[in-house]
Amino acid sequence: MNEDSGDEIQKRAYNTLNEFFKHHSNEVVEIEILPPAFPTPDGILIQEGLNLGIHKKVLALAFLEARAIFFNGIKTGSMACTEALEASSVILLFDPEHITAANFRKRRLLEMAGNPLASKALGHAVDQELIFLNSILTSPLHRQSKSPTLWYHRTWLLQFLVPIKPEGIDGAALASFVLRELNAVCKASERHPKNYYAWLHARRLVAKVDGYDFIILESARKVQQWCLRNPGDVSGWSFLIFLLKRLRAVNEWNAIVNRTLDFAVNLGWEGEALWMFLRTALADNAAPDRRTLAMHRLRHYQSEREKAKNSTREDGQDFCRKAVEWIQRYSMT
Repeated sequence: MNEDSGDEIQKRAYNTLNEFFKHHSNEVVEIEILPPAFPTPDGILIQEGLNLGIHKKVLALAFLEARAIFFNGIKTGSMACTEALEASSVILLFDPEHITAANFRKRRLLEMAGNPLASKALGHAVDQELIFLNSILTSPLHRQSKSPTLWYHRTWLLQFLVPIKPEGIDGAALASFVLRELNAVCKASERHPKNYYAWLHARRLVAKVDGYDFIILESARKVQQWCLRNPGDVSGWSFLIFLLKRLRAVNEWNAIVNRTLDFAVNLGWEGEALWMFLRTALADNAAPDRRTLAMHRLRHYQSEREKAKNSTREDGQDFCRKAVEWIQRYSMT
């Protein structure tokens, strides 16, 4: 392949990918890296509705073209450069830790926020930024879904999406937004298990709406459902503990803990992450009155296990027994 044909493919790769992003700027898309031998109709990528498949080599070529366009565009110092904005999308798709591209997008929004006449345009730009991040963070892209740079960028966007004092806004609308954010966190955590940066974003989000008890409750219910579908993910269970510490409704606290205990007992679950959640929740010094019934069930279950001797694990790996001992040692009676 000669130099000219290489440059042509590089431009085609960028232009085709950029057109896809522009065409779906108001829609969350799903992007996947294709196996090397997977054929594409145009030699660049394959599209089907909101789904796009691209070879890593082609994406790398698009990145090279995007980088040249981006740095040429920001030479003017203007945050309004459309070409630089478009190029930054392709850059972050290939390299989610590209700080310069991420910061350019931040400065663009801040410049709009400083212009009183651009409030409507700012709202639209923030919505599109969130859509772009959803597309990258929730696609089956292992590195991108756990990008600390992109998750921090998403957390940074909260200043435009959640007021400093949210008490004055519609609670239902705020709850809907929080649950949508948790949807993105959960999906990204399925793409990349134990997704620390995704759950850190969720913690910072919840901290902004701590005064809304019903939002905390709905969030806890949603996250528990996800944890029971992904019981080995310690990051998800840790976030559920974070929510339970903010849940003031005793009956709801009991329901969440008991449902988790039901799951563990009925399935004979041996995974450590779930038992870590149970022992931490039940040893919580702030809730001694909440753990009485659950502890009774837990001790009964452990007693039956020991009588039947039906555990195939060594004592050192018996997470139920270890959980009971841990609770007895560290909880207040």
